[in-house]
Order: sequence, then structure tokens, then C-alpha cells
Amino acid sequence: MEIRRADAPPLTPEEQQLVTTIRRHIEARLLEGGLTADDIHQLQQQLRQHPHTSEAVIDAITEESRRLLPGGTPFNLRWD
Repeated sequence: MEIRRADAPPLTPEEQQLVTTIRRHIEARLLEGGLTADDIHQLQQQLRQHPHTSEAVIDAITEESRRLLPGGTPFNLRWD
């Protein structure tokens, strides 16, 4: 599935794969009862260490979280 963001260049295939992996993880946690603060912290750590993490990836994951989470409230994966 190609992830597109308004007014932004398309993600590279590697970035798309990373976003898809994170989205699947979020979906699985939601099906298991929800995301905890520890889950979010672990996602931050994963993204920090991943070679394909970029501002575009963070933005795409934020949009995915807005779509997936009840109430449309995204979580913050930025660490700066």
C-alpha cells in the first residue's frame, strides 16, 4: 500500500515499509486492548534507531495514528 501525504514528496519504498510495519504494530496493539505509554516509548526507540526514519516517516505515522486511534487523537513520536 502506497502512503501519500498532501503537499509532500512520496515516501521512498524503504520509508513506506517502515510506516507499514509501525502501522501494523499499532493495529495489533489496539486489537489487544490499546496502546500504553510504554508501547509509545518503544515505538520512539525503534524509530530513533531505524536508518530510514525521517521527518516524512514521523509525519506519515502521525497521520496513521490519527486515523487508527479512537477520537482521531494522534500520539507524539518526536523525541526532540
